[in-house]
Amino acid sequence: MALPRFTIPITSGVIALGAWFVHIVAVPPDIPASSGDASVAQGTPVLSSRRAPTMLAQANATVYLGSQLDAALGAELNELDTCLVVRQRGQAIYTLNAFQPLIPASNEKLVTAYTALTIIPPDTKYVTEVRSDVPVDGGVIVGNVWVSGSGDPLLSTDLVGADFAVRDDLPPVRTRLEDLATAIDQAGVTRISGSVVGDESRYDSVRYQPTWKSSYATQGEVGPQSAFTVNRNFATWETRRPSGNPPALGAELLTAELQAVGVTVNGPPVSGDAPEQATYVVASVASPPFADIAGDTLRDSDNLAAELILKEVAVRTGAEGTTANGSAVAFSKLTELGVDTSGIVIVDGSGLDRGNRQTCQSLSVVLDAASAATPTVLEGLPISGTTGTLADRMQSDALKGKIRAKTGALSGVAALSGFATASNDTQLTFSLLANGLASDQAGRNLQDAVAKKLVAYPTAPPTELLAPPESVAAQKPAATP
Repeated sequence: MALPRFTIPITSGVIALGAWFVHIVAVPPDIPASSGDASVAQGTPVLSSRRAPTMLAQANATVYLGSQLDAALGAELNELDTCLVVRQRGQAIYTLNAFQPLIPASNEKLVTAYTALTIIPPDTKYVTEVRSDVPVDGGVIVGNVWVSGSGDPLLSTDLVGADFAVRDDLPPVRTRLEDLATAIDQAGVTRISGSVVGDESRYDSVRYQPTWKSSYATQGEVGPQSAFTVNRNFATWETRRPSGNPPALGAELLTAELQAVGVTVNGPPVSGDAPEQATYVVASVASPPFADIAGDTLRDSDNLAAELILKEVAVRTGAEGTTANGSAVAFSKLTELGVDTSGIVIVDGSGLDRGNRQTCQSLSVVLDAASAATPTVLEGLPISGTTGTLADRMQSDALKGKIRAKTGALSGVAALSGFATASNDTQLTFSLLANGLASDQAGRNLQDAVAKKLVAYPTAPPTELLAPPESVAAQKPAATP
């Protein structure tokens, strides 16, 4: 059975109304209204909402929001497949199935980003190093060089770099592989007698979650995972063909960049772990700050970046760089926040897996915690009609710039969790998860409808819905003294 939708608002309204009623009946009837408004004192019934003091306005608006959200959710939805929580200043003002575990789709990235930003300082940079087991001698490195993958999800070449910025109004967040080649050249290297070797040993070599749909790989939804990732590990960009050996692909691309700056590489690009004696750091390249990478991951819903971040979380806590270890850390963070984790399941970092389960309560708590402690999560969220996955949506005057939220979509699943700027400029935290939808468009329509109601808050219900009009009240016979 679904939980009551707005128990809290109704309760607060009843308490406030009761207090007001006691106050009114305690005033002797022969004392005129302090406002001097004789029409109120003589013509308005004692229990008319027109006598309600200002303290009832909020309760009225909250109850009215509940009725509007009920209408937006629609009677055709299966309530057990839908949850919605709306919070104001940490307190729930609307709940529907708050603790019902549902498939969160890409809203799982909120948990991933929050977890990572509580462990990885926001100014941290991934550093990708090129190492050798001998020093540079007369411009020559005798033997191989190893590129130690740092987990940087946004290493790319200029060939595809522009694609890393979805919106023209935002700077691209990426790490240029060309800069690494230039750094090697500037270190005085003119020739490498061996090969460039891609080393992905920082994480495991699992490319895809075994429970993911195979189409995620074939249709370019996510590239294969590797600690040494370049161009999201797609061997061809236009058709998004995944590489069968990501670290070798990165080595191949760096070899080409070295040749472009005049550094000769005699051996073919390959993959392999760097030996312990590879202690000479020839050159390195640093990523943008982690805060920017996490924000970009949320804004553009980067699936591969989310997966690599989850593995980095595992490494930063002293565990092997696996998805399972990172998921365990994320789950523990929910527990630390006091979230009821009954039924919650974390399978991956991106939300691609249909085995993931979150609740609207868990996501709303994460959002409030992130807003207070790790504002990068808030800053990275798409903005309605402006940036990221919401750039081309919610562009009406009523909604544009008023919703900052993470979208989510899988077959039959729609999710939208974030923050809404209400009509009085206060901030509402909300989380909407809907499963069992008939189409993607139905999901978008639902998201839009809920968003419209949130930005209109706190709109009080029309007076005629709360009390009889004055004309009716005036016709009632006067009370007998």
